[in-house]
Amino acid sequence: MEFKKHIAILGTSPGSLRDCPFDRDDWELWGLSERPDQVPRFTAWFELHNLERKRRKSDAYWQQLKAMDVPLFTAHAHPDLPNARLFPKDEICARFGTYFSNTISWLIAYALAQEPDTIGLWGVDMAQDTEYCQQRPSCEYFLGWAMGVAEARGKPKIIIPPESDLLKCRRLYGFDDAGDRMAAKHAQRNRELAERLTAQEAGYEQADRASNMLIGAIQELTTLSQNGCPDALREQLASKIDELRGELQQAVTSKQAYDRGINQIKGAQENQRWVKQGF
Repeated sequence: MEFKKHIAILGTSPGSLRDCPFDRDDWELWGLSERPDQVPRFTAWFELHNLERKRRKSDAYWQQLKAMDVPLFTAHAHPDLPNARLFPKDEICARFGTYFSNTISWLIAYALAQEPDTIGLWGVDMAQDTEYCQQRPSCEYFLGWAMGVAEARGKPKIIIPPESDLLKCRRLYGFDDAGDRMAAKHAQRNRELAERLTAQEAGYEQADRASNMLIGAIQELTTLSQNGCPDALREQLASKIDELRGELQQAVTSKQAYDRGINQIKGAQENQRWVKQGF
């Protein structure tokens, strides 16, 4: 089929997806993944995963695929999708090789085969330290190919939103001394967070043991007080139970505080891992 000269490849990351030219009729809008409801508009859909697995995983998505009124490209035929078109894998591999680790890579190469004026990627952030970090190199390989074609022919223009991690680094390696200083500062901060996390986890375990021991003691004294013990002893047991309940509340409160501290430190560590990408 013949496509328009401007092709947008659509992921689902909201940060850059909102800037896609959805309101322009001169753009192809190629959607993918399992969330067509999150894309305002698309002119073609690509589902290159195992169709039977997709059918079993989500009936809602399967019904969306069956009801699509735009071209649907799949890797294999399926009896429930008689109108789907087979993605031209062999032609693409013959022209571009086989370095395809994700759907985005396939679509960049397929877009290049159309010789468009523009290829844009919106909602495709490919952030590192996520599942997408392993897919990013293949995407950047084909983006480099596209830029080489653009240099030779004057097109396509490549649009990558600033929110995307594709083709970006945070310092010019070997020429940015600030990066070395920040890397050292990052390492020190990471050691500090690791020490704090160890202390918080130890405190949590201690509070957890204390609360479990207090629960056991309260249950034992409660059982004893209910088994026909003398009134004087029952009063003493009731007083002790109240005392233990107060200690238990303190232990539970301490445990909750340690749990919050652990999660906060893990959040800081996650941010540090993201920052580390630039050093």
